[in-house]
Amino acid sequence: MSFENMSTGMLKARMADLKAASTATGKRRMITLASLNEIKKELAFTVRYDRHITAIRGDGQPYSDANVAEEGDKAKASLVRIAEDLRHPSLVSQLPGAAWANKSFGKLIIPAGVCLIVGGGGVGKTPLAHALAGHEVDTYSVVRIGEPLSGYTSSNQKSAESFAQALYANSDVVLDSIKDLLSSGSGAAMKSGISRDALSGLSAWSSLACDLGVTVYVPVNPSTKDPEVIELLAEAARSNATMTIVHDQGPKWNFWSRQGEGLDRNTGTLLLTFRDGVARVSVDGQAVTQVSEQAAGLAISSRVSDWDSVTRRALSPTSSND
Repeated sequence: MSFENMSTGMLKARMADLKAASTATGKRRMITLASLNEIKKELAFTVRYDRHITAIRGDGQPYSDANVAEEGDKAKASLVRIAEDLRHPSLVSQLPGAAWANKSFGKLIIPAGVCLIVGGGGVGKTPLAHALAGHEVDTYSVVRIGEPLSGYTSSNQKSAESFAQALYANSDVVLDSIKDLLSSGSGAAMKSGISRDALSGLSAWSSLACDLGVTVYVPVNPSTKDPEVIELLAEAARSNATMTIVHDQGPKWNFWSRQGEGLDRNTGTLLLTFRDGVARVSVDGQAVTQVSEQAAGLAISSRVSDWDSVTRRALSPTSSND
């Protein structure tokens, strides 16, 4: 076999592996959970939020100076490197470039990584994030950041700690909201209002979450009705996240999700409607999930430092009339 043919064969095999990873829902999370069970006392991964970094051990506990006495000089060496973007080798996917599938909604497959939900005020970004996060799972994590409301925090250190613990605990995380982070940083702001540093941070989050088999749903408000700015924001999101959902008009939202390096994105439309305080999501005309907007607001811990695992049952309406 010629080198050219061998290379083509290897490329085809890699594309097939990436495609398989993009449809094997939940597989990467199962691998992560097994790995965490084997490295309980070791540093599992670090998370940066703005300039603050936190580290989590394989047992879910914060990795800090308190561990040094327990683990000795080896721990000290690891602690010195905590400022880097770290994850345990067993938590790094052996298939670089994969967009591991988390779960599916009919024809829509949601990849692990970051799912940015872009839309103006009052269009339902947060209910949509909760509906997607709560689909097909008993629990999901919620982190509340940066809003001028009771129960939110402006502490980036607490945000980093809460986010890290949420990534550890569940396969789905709602991170609401990061509007202050998106406009901060030393990099020049683009016309969309997002700093280039923030975009780099989103890519790092998405890579980590993809390796962990977690999807992070992030509502983003561009704070303007300028369609050009919204499109710029959506384009930036598509380049720095594994999935982007952008409000179109009325109940219509357009989505783009990655299948892996070199593969075409999946695209389509979903509808978000409300009846009697209940948000319903449908894809291609098929109703796939629903969540009570009021229940979502009441069931979640109001303290971001106490990130919460929200039960799906608490979010489900007692009855519905379609």
